[in-house]
Amino acid sequence: MQQEHEGGSALASTSFDVGDFFALARRCIPSALLDDRGWRRLLDRMRDIPGSALLSAWATYEFRLWESEPSADFELSLWADKSKTLIDYFADRGRAASASPSAAALGAYLAQMSVDAWPPYAILEYDVCDLADGERPDPGLFISCDPHRSNADVPSPGEALDVLVDALGLQHDRSERETVEGVFKAMPPGAFVNLLGAMPSRQQRAVRVQVEGVEVPEVPAFLERIGWPGPVPLVMDTLTDLLTASARFALALDVAPDGPLPRVGLELSPFAEGMSCFDGWVKGTRRDWRPLFEHLVATGLCLPEKGEAVLACTGLNRLFSPRNMFAIFSAIYAPKITVSDNGVHAKAYTVMHMTPAS
Repeated sequence: MQQEHEGGSALASTSFDVGDFFALARRCIPSALLDDRGWRRLLDRMRDIPGSALLSAWATYEFRLWESEPSADFELSLWADKSKTLIDYFADRGRAASASPSAAALGAYLAQMSVDAWPPYAILEYDVCDLADGERPDPGLFISCDPHRSNADVPSPGEALDVLVDALGLQHDRSERETVEGVFKAMPPGAFVNLLGAMPSRQQRAVRVQVEGVEVPEVPAFLERIGWPGPVPLVMDTLTDLLTASARFALALDVAPDGPLPRVGLELSPFAEGMSCFDGWVKGTRRDWRPLFEHLVATGLCLPEKGEAVLACTGLNRLFSPRNMFAIFSAIYAPKITVSDNGVHAKAYTVMHMTPAS
């Protein structure tokens, strides 16, 4: 996810705060997706970050399409050359005497990111929905392993995992490294890993490996080679059905030190370029996405009111705050269908970027 210029600097010297940021965002997201309580929880989760710094990133909202409760998890995408205000915030936070080891490690990692080095951007993921009120663990981190999106060579799988583990302040685990490397080795020709990430605050340690470029007939053999213990027939039935309304898919696998966990995410796109291509989803319109979301509603994976609400999160709005005017761009990034022994569930990711007029 990227943007044309850094937005935070224009308001760095004003009192634009995180409350102002979410007040503007709220005017672009229907209440079927986030209600009063959902916005309060999100604001509490992010309350320490200056609103002006948030303007230098892309914000992603993750909605559960099968649940009636209007709530969301949250992500921030930071680019080495475009998100300096927010990167500086995390770097300063990591250098503080009171910083936790994980905050210090994350700050040091983000501070050294460079547009000419690997990886050029990072995604910070914040759990919100499953946390108790007041709980605020450090975010998870996702880094790009996509060879098409870096000016520098992408390192080996083991080296990439080492970078991720160090950036999160975790202990290295030899079994975890061998298992993750095994997923890379098992990929069919033409497939590649788009993202590598981890959420340390979750109960079970695991590395998220997002794989693109696997053809549908190759999926069962690929899952078998990595020892995936989940219901492969259910994955194939779900995928075959979804591809009647989707042009591309990616596999999101959670890999623990002792092997893959029994769930897989299927990220979907109506664009032939796929999820990792910025020029695909960023130009998508409500019309492009409607057939896919109508299909999710028809199959019972998405509540009708949430499907319509997600489709409304597209386009450009010009809104005024008490101190400025903002251009707010919104787009749908992808729905993700998770298949596990507990059934099939759908989420949607929508992306937003704010640019102050001056």
